[in-house]
Amino acid sequence: MKELSVMRHGVILLSALLFAINASAEGIGDDYIKNHNIGVVAQNDNPNLQGLNITTLMTDSGLIYADLDKGVFFTNVKPVNVEYGGMQLDISDKQFYADYINAVENKIVHKAPNERLVVQMFTDISCGWCAKVHQNLDSYTRQGITLEFILFPRNGLNTEVARQMATIAASDSPIDLLQAAFNGSYIPATQLNHTLIEHYNAGVGIGVTGTPAMFVNGYPIDGFLPADKIVASFGHEVVVSE
Repeated sequence: MKELSVMRHGVILLSALLFAINASAEGIGDDYIKNHNIGVVAQNDNPNLQGLNITTLMTDSGLIYADLDKGVFFTNVKPVNVEYGGMQLDISDKQFYADYINAVENKIVHKAPNERLVVQMFTDISCGWCAKVHQNLDSYTRQGITLEFILFPRNGLNTEVARQMATIAASDSPIDLLQAAFNGSYIPATQLNHTLIEHYNAGVGIGVTGTPAMFVNGYPIDGFLPADKIVASFGHEVVVSE
């Protein structure tokens, strides 16, 4: 595999969708990527897994774990811990996830005054479980949790909900309009915009398929989790911010 030089043991940001660094699928040296029209958004070579030659690819078709030299690909799988050399190795590389999510621009922030944790959450105004978070924001801020919302219309961009969320993304006060939507206010639809598309593509790239999808310092949480359980599980974590 041809070695890429950008951030050797961290995140390699590739062109399109989210990031300004230009590179091409040719740079990762595998015909599979090009032949299947997969646009790579970010690539990570986890230093813990160098002996296994497993790399993580965030793509516009979701997460792929691969040995690019041997042409072995794992798709549609959840990150897991594996045993290797007597050690537990995490192939998802949470710092990679954290760096990726922190790079998403124009997140909609509800900041806790006594911030202890930052939680990023992919949200959809038509999602009932998301509503449980949005309608109880005070319970999160009281626990010192800052919430950074990323708009993710779970049924895709070609929907009325996506166009309503585009209106929220374009607002001068998106957090107020987002909260209004979850409190029952009608949000008029508008044309899709750069922020909404980038937010959606960010979710696809990191493997989000439904909402709410929360991340704490790169640790993925599938589904709804109340504030007290987040603090109990992650209160020891150091806040990772942009």
